[in-house]
Amino acid sequence: MPRSSFRPRQTAEGKGGGTPRTRGGRQPTRGHDAWAAINPYVTWALGPGRLHFFRHGQVEDGVDQLPLLLRLKPETAEQFLDGAFLPATIRRTDWRKSLRVLSRPAAGGRERGSAWAAVLADAPLQQAIAGPGLPFLQSASLARPLDARGYAGLAAVAKLAAKPRRRSTTLGSLAPPTVVMGVIDDGIAFAHQRFRNHTGGTRVEYCWLQDAGVVLSKADIDGFVTASKGDEDLLYRAAGLTDFRVEGHKSAAWIAAHGTHVMDLACGEDPAKNRQDRPTVCVQLPEAVTADENPGDLSLWIALGIDFIVARAQAIAVARGSGPLPVVINLSYGLLADPHDGTSVLEAYIEDKIAECQTLGFALRVVLPAGNSYLSRIHARMSFARAGQSATLPWRTLPDDRTPSFLEIWLPAPQPTQSRLTLQVTSPTGARMTLSELGAPVSLGTPNGDYAWAYWNAWLPSNRAWFTVMLQSNAEPDPQTPIAQLAPAGTWQVELTYTGGLAASDVVHAWVRRDDQVYGFPLRGRQSFLDDPRYRRFDHAGRDLEIDVGPSPVSREGTINSMATGASTIVVGAMLGKERLPAKYSAAGAPAPPPRIPDAMIVAEDSRVHTGVLAAASRSGARVAMGGTSVAAPQVARNVADLLAALQLGDRAGVQGLVTITLPQPERSGAGGIPADPIVKLKRYEWP
Repeated sequence: MPRSSFRPRQTAEGKGGGTPRTRGGRQPTRGHDAWAAINPYVTWALGPGRLHFFRHGQVEDGVDQLPLLLRLKPETAEQFLDGAFLPATIRRTDWRKSLRVLSRPAAGGRERGSAWAAVLADAPLQQAIAGPGLPFLQSASLARPLDARGYAGLAAVAKLAAKPRRRSTTLGSLAPPTVVMGVIDDGIAFAHQRFRNHTGGTRVEYCWLQDAGVVLSKADIDGFVTASKGDEDLLYRAAGLTDFRVEGHKSAAWIAAHGTHVMDLACGEDPAKNRQDRPTVCVQLPEAVTADENPGDLSLWIALGIDFIVARAQAIAVARGSGPLPVVINLSYGLLADPHDGTSVLEAYIEDKIAECQTLGFALRVVLPAGNSYLSRIHARMSFARAGQSATLPWRTLPDDRTPSFLEIWLPAPQPTQSRLTLQVTSPTGARMTLSELGAPVSLGTPNGDYAWAYWNAWLPSNRAWFTVMLQSNAEPDPQTPIAQLAPAGTWQVELTYTGGLAASDVVHAWVRRDDQVYGFPLRGRQSFLDDPRYRRFDHAGRDLEIDVGPSPVSREGTINSMATGASTIVVGAMLGKERLPAKYSAAGAPAPPPRIPDAMIVAEDSRVHTGVLAAASRSGARVAMGGTSVAAPQVARNVADLLAALQLGDRAGVQGLVTITLPQPERSGAGGIPADPIVKLKRYEWP
């Protein structure tokens, strides 16, 4: 239910908040702790992380908008959306221009879930939301800002949604097997022949290029195909997908494009089949968001993409003279940190959206990868038996890391009334900061600026609490705008000391936030990890050890994609086709209550030596092999669509019912393996 054109505004303040100078446990400034009460990553982005967040060349100079995904308390959602909390200095018309409502509780007092809103917040709105607006919020997620083109795309989506829907008089009603396929990814070559019909027309009904600010309809895509006369490079330049006049990586210009490969696995077909029962809506995420997620999260842009796909799917149904159509969305992305209990901002939004669609009379299914972090040493679990007991996590940050690094430590519910744990962080140079539960933020720095922060926060959605340790990059991200004070590279000692209040069965979890290089993108971030000397990486033959052994708190268990622990999403792991074993990177389930493991596995590597599976390259007629749980998920998304077309539920239980292959390690493989039907009929080996 978009309310506005969603336009950015110039701000007089320009900077949207000051850089805190708190060190050694002293009380922070008011600007330091306003946003920190709900999301410390916002405070970091406005402080030491400013140059990473508002990157030169990727945002509009002088427009420091914060794109926010807000989860509102249902009982006061309407007051917030109407701007009841705003000071008199902010006009309601400006508020409506900055706001887009994604969902709201059902009328009549029956709560469907939380209300959700996307907001572009300038400095006055930032201060208002984090001040008088704070009691209205359950949680908030920060997204990386875009330039003027990207914000224009938000306005185009809002305008498209506001258009009246007209019933077609020529296409008639659809057969029941029609299912709308949605793909949210990067590097989507939307005009590829695998997404066309037998006459050359596209099966892609809508495509939103988020950072290019372009929304393409089926007619637009067909027009580009005709005008380009078969020159796909010309087509994508004209459409804004690979415009090299604009700074930034162009994924679709590479021969191997992640989104194209994924979309082929999900809904690609031989044009000769002329399939009309899988209309497709795709969303290309902004390059700045995909390149590195910290601290700019994916959640807002993915949430907007899901909302766009669902709305366009039902517009397709109306245009074709059909009733509501089921929707399957594949989202082949993964994150590492967050609570892993189904209450992260994006997970909660997806759950509410699935429930909303059900009340509207159609099914929404969201398919996610389990993640590739099983051997990455990004998770630890600790228990405490007596007061004074300590646990130390050596956290290694690698040199030449041009992005910040973050570590989150999640404590069990309920939230405490007195400190249960004390956190002490020691830098590689010996500098130290100490923080107790319920304590004020602390930081490390020099007269030039801060390079490390530590926070304790309450997490309202699941009544838990968490520590966050934030480190500045240790290398300059941009020589034109140097960082005032870099963090030292090396091993940071993170020590937790127990002071009482936990049960013997309580487990404290630590997760390192994702900070690695995304395939095809320039190297910026280098993934930090927990470098405990007791952790056994290899067996006696030098092979990767795929089970947890020994006393180390660092654990392979609990490495599942942190966007994939919700109750209703379908989660898929990666399997070796020839060996019928889990791929060694395929992540294991989260032990945090409620426990969540992948639902099943499917082939993502044809064999140990024939890596990946074959599917479309970025240009028609070419094929490439890509692997990972990211290519497992879309194959199952295709299966889910088939289940829905057969008038089955196509839910988690339905996917588990497709399993016919018994696999070890159920915390990774779930119900087992699903037989794969390769879309490229080329034998790379003989199957057993």
